Amino acid sequence: MITSEEVMTERFGVLEVTALLPDAGGLSVARIGVSGENRRLRNTKSDSAYYVISGTGAFVLDGREIPVAAGDLVFIPRGQVYQDRGELDLLAVSSPPFDASAVEYLD
Repeated sequence: MITSEEVMTERFGVLEVTALLPDAGGLSVARIGVSGENRRLRNTKSDSAYYVISGTGAFVLDGREIPVAAGDLVFIPRGQVYQDRGELDLLAVSSPPFDASAVEYLD
């Protein structure tokens, strides 16, 4: 069990990230709040799945905007350029574990 006192929340621009399991046997789990428009980026190390807990917004993949809402799941393979926007509460699972040094911002 992990309690709220055991996790840290950090703010990165329009994102609020709570690392729930930073490295759990080859994957990481985080809760991400999106409030606005994130920059375009690419993760060169991890495949990531984003489950929309609540809210509405969009992911932009290959220049195509895909609307998302609660209950949707978006899979982003490593190396894929993407952008997220809206008012979203996401559960993010990354494998291998998320590493901020492997993220390239393109804007």
